[in-house]
Amino acid sequence: LRYIEYMDVGSVNGWSRKDVVSGQEIRELLSVFGALNPMSVSPTSNVARHYRYADTGLEVGFIESVTRPFCSGCTRARVSATGELFTCLFAQSGTPLKPMMATDGMLEVFLRQRWQRRDDRYSEIRDEVASAVSPHEEMWRLGG
Repeated sequence: LRYIEYMDVGSVNGWSRKDVVSGQEIRELLSVFGALNPMSVSPTSNVARHYRYADTGLEVGFIESVTRPFCSGCTRARVSATGELFTCLFAQSGTPLKPMMATDGMLEVFLRQRWQRRDDRYSEIRDEVASAVSPHEEMWRLGG
């Protein structure tokens, strides 16, 4: 089971930070079922923090991009149905991949270079830029 904090993805979900129930608050609510112990640090490709109930061994995950951003360790990317690469769930636009497919090996080179140059940090700087950022892409468009 994974709990995901309510995120400001897109521009039509009416997101407000005051509506966010933090992972910490959820863990406190779940503690009535027993002690939750953090599991060893997950690999950087895993955006969830995992906990285990001490008495049953059942695991619970938490994706806390609002209260505990993980931008610096994120290795996630998405390709939309129209062939655009999004290096962040909170991106305002994507990069078309079709032109990169014209030459053998061009797509691989492009992806490596794009990933090395990525500077997506929206979750870490959300409070600083929220009012200045234009709407994000909608989840349905990003495959979420």
